[in-house]
Amino acid sequence: MEYVVYSENFSGIAAEGRGLIVYYDYASGKSCAIPQQLTNAISDFENQVMNLTEFPGAQ
Repeated sequence: MEYVVYSENFSGIAAEGRGLIVYYDYASGKSCAIPQQLTNAISDFENQVMNLTEFPGAQ
């Protein structure tokens, strides 16, 4: 997952980063596949978020 933090005070991107998201089953003590319902919800959310290039100061 890639992300940015936009600062209204500085009118630009204050931080950028990447992260690895792991879905974990505590009962089995192992990582596991992300349920399709959750991946669909994430995709729907991402489609609703503005394109980062719309922020002033974005690259």
